[in-house]
Amino acid sequence: MAHTNYSPMQGANMVNDTTLPEIWAKLHRLARGWGDLWKSDDLEYERRHLDRSSRELLSGLEAVPIENWCALSAATGWTAYSAIACSWCKDAEISHVWEGWETSGFPLKPLPEFERPARLLNPALLTKANSLSEIVEAGSNSHIAICAMLAALKEPLVFDMPREIMVKAPPEIAAFLHAKMRQVPQPDQELLTAWSTAFKDTEFDTLERV
Repeated sequence: MAHTNYSPMQGANMVNDTTLPEIWAKLHRLARGWGDLWKSDDLEYERRHLDRSSRELLSGLEAVPIENWCALSAATGWTAYSAIACSWCKDAEISHVWEGWETSGFPLKPLPEFERPARLLNPALLTKANSLSEIVEAGSNSHIAICAMLAALKEPLVFDMPREIMVKAPPEIAAFLHAKMRQVPQPDQELLTAWSTAFKDTEFDTLERV
């Protein structure tokens, strides 16, 4: 985590002589810059550079009271990026993130441009588990929370829930489970079929892009 030279003299709305609105604007400029890069191996370095810059910016919020950032985000209009920034603020709880994300209306799909905000979440507020049952429990039945944690997961997902429950996953969660199952050495074809049927012809059907 980058060191933040924060002084009480700066006030609760300043970080390194930068105002919170300026941080908000820069975070979203970095997101637009990332999105403007074509999907190409030649541009992977640039994408990683923008991700590093975003994480450094977010880590600077560690001394900013969560209520101050939430007030700014509500005034400017919640976005997925202002929501994930909550996770880096002082005294933040993960519920702040899910509430802000829900308000933003930004969908979660198993595609890089939709997963990126989730991958910038503060890992300190996320479950360390990589099992589906623990992720679902930590998500408290919130589709946004479950999908965001699946998107942020760096380890292979362990499918440890009863099949009769997994096959009934709603479209957005089914899309992520389908993407995760395709990454295992011997994917369960019956589950893949059930999930692809669940999200077929919905906005979460991303198979043509995979």
